[in-house]
Amino acid sequence: MRKEIKTVVVLGMHRSGTSMTSAILEKLGINMGEDKLGATATNPIGHFEDKMFLDLNRKILNDAGGSWDNPPSKDSILNLKNKYKKEIKELLSNKIENWGWKEPRTSLTIDLYYPFLSNTYFVYCKRDEDDVAASLKKRNDMALEVGKKLKFIYDSRVEEFLNKIDDNRKIIFDYDEVLKSPEEEIEKLIKIIDLNVSDKEYDEALNIVMPKDKLNKLAQKRRKYDTIYRIKNLIIRGIKEPSRIPYNVSKPVKEISKSFL
Repeated sequence: MRKEIKTVVVLGMHRSGTSMTSAILEKLGINMGEDKLGATATNPIGHFEDKMFLDLNRKILNDAGGSWDNPPSKDSILNLKNKYKKEIKELLSNKIENWGWKEPRTSLTIDLYYPFLSNTYFVYCKRDEDDVAASLKKRNDMALEVGKKLKFIYDSRVEEFLNKIDDNRKIIFDYDEVLKSPEEEIEKLIKIIDLNVSDKEYDEALNIVMPKDKLNKLAQKRRKYDTIYRIKNLIIRGIKEPSRIPYNVSKPVKEISKSFL
C-alpha cells in the first residue's frame, strides 16, 4: 500500500532561518519546489523558496491592502478566501512525493491554505529579535524598532495558527539552537516528520549548517586525535611487546618507548 504523501510548511519571520530550514528539508528528501529563487548576497546558499507561492502570497497581501513589511489585518486576508480558493487548491494539488514550501509571507496567509492541506507538518523558525532586526537593517535599511515590531506581528500570527495544530505536527526550529547543535536539531526534524533518510542525505543536510571547510576542519581534528590514540597504543605495545610493532614504525616507536622504561 502506498504511503500517504507528507507536506511540510515552513513558517517564520523573514531573516529567521527559513531559507536554511528549507534547504535542510530539501536535502532530507522533501521537494521544496521546482522553480525556486536563487542565491543572493544576503542569502548565499539560496532562498529555497518556491516562486509560485511567492507570487500568490504577494497577490493576496496586496489585495488585502498590505505587503510583507506592512502586514494587513488577519480579517482582511480571511475575507479573500473565496477569491483565492481555486488558485490555492490548484497549487496544492497533484503532488506525487513528499513536498513542502517556504515563503515567509505564508506566516500571514497560512489560514487560507490550511483547509486544503492534508498530512501536513509545520516547522516554525525562530530567531532572536535583535538579530532579525539587525539583519533587516542590513538588507532593507529598516529601522531596528520597525523590524522588531514586524517580527512580533509575524510571530503572533504563526503562534495563533499553531495553537490549533497537534503537537506531533509542529516543530520549533530555533536558529541559534540549529547552529549550536545541528545534529540534534536535524534529527528532531527526521524523527517528528518520520523521514527515511540515507547517510548521504543526512550529511548533505548537515553541510547546510556546517559548511565543508568547517566539516573538513572537524574531520582533520578527529583524524589528529585518532593518530595520537594509535601512536599512544603503539608506544604502550612497544613497551610490552616490541616484536609486535609494525616494521615501518617500529624504530621510532621503540625509541619513544625507551623513555617510559
